[in-house]
Amino acid sequence: MTAAAARTIWQLNQDPAQYSAYVPDTEAGITLALQESGVEAVALPANGLAVLDQYSEDNVWTVEVWGPFLPVPTQSAITTAVDAVMMHIKKRPAHVNFFFGQENSRVRASLAQYGARLSRHTIWQMQAIPATMIKKEIQHYTVPLPADQQQQVLHLHRQFFTGDAVTDVSAERPLWVAWQDAQPVGYALAEVDIDHVGHLLYVAVAPAAQHQGWGQALMAAVWQDMQISGVNSVILVQSQQNAQVAGTVYQRLGFKQLKTLIAATIQLA
Repeated sequence: MTAAAARTIWQLNQDPAQYSAYVPDTEAGITLALQESGVEAVALPANGLAVLDQYSEDNVWTVEVWGPFLPVPTQSAITTAVDAVMMHIKKRPAHVNFFFGQENSRVRASLAQYGARLSRHTIWQMQAIPATMIKKEIQHYTVPLPADQQQQVLHLHRQFFTGDAVTDVSAERPLWVAWQDAQPVGYALAEVDIDHVGHLLYVAVAPAAQHQGWGQALMAAVWQDMQISGVNSVILVQSQQNAQVAGTVYQRLGFKQLKTLIAATIQLA
C-alpha cells in the first residue's frame, strides 16, 4: 500500500484545492515518510486517504494530519473524510493539527464543527547569503553540546520558546550558536527532511545582542553549512503571532516569501 499511497498523495497534493503542508515534495520522499515510526496512512470513504504523523512533544500527544486527499473533492466528500479522520484519532487526548493552503477552503469549512482554532503561517525561503557575512563567532553543532553549554543555550531558548528542543542535536537536526565572551547570544536550530530540504525550527538573538549583525551572521552560517551538507533549500515557517515584526526581519535577512498556510488546531479531551 505504501507505494500506491505515496503516488496518490503526491499527485493530489499538487492540486491547490487539496494542498496539505509539510508533505514531502517528491514521491520517493513520501514513500520514506510513510515508513517512519508513528506515521500511519488511513483509508477514508470515497477512495480517500489521509496520513497521521503522531508523536509526543513536551508530554503532549500531537497528531499532524496530511489531507484528506480525495479523487473527487466535493464539500460533502471532504466533510465525510474529515469526520472519518477525527473518529480514527479519538483514541486518546491529543492536539490535532491540519495545515493547508489558503485555496483549500473546503477543509476549513469541514473543520469548523470541531471548533478548530485557525491561524495563518507564512513560509519563507532562504536566499543565498555570502560567507563573507559570517563576521561573528558562529559554531555549528551536529552532536549535543557539552552539559554546561547546553544549559546556557537552553536558558536563551526559554527566553523565547517553551520546551527543550535545543538539546536534541544531530546531523539531521543541526544547531548553530553565536558566542560572545563565552556566552550564547543567538542560535538557530534546523531539521533536514528526507528530500534534503532544511527547515529552520527556531531562530533567536538575545535582546541585548540585537541590531548588531548577529542574526545575519547566523543565517549566513546556516546557509553555508546547509549548502556544504547537500541541502537543496532552506525554509522557515512564521506563525501569525509575530507576523509583522518577524516578516520585516526575514526580508532584511534575504528570505523570500513563498506562500501562506492555514493552520487548524483542535484539542481532543
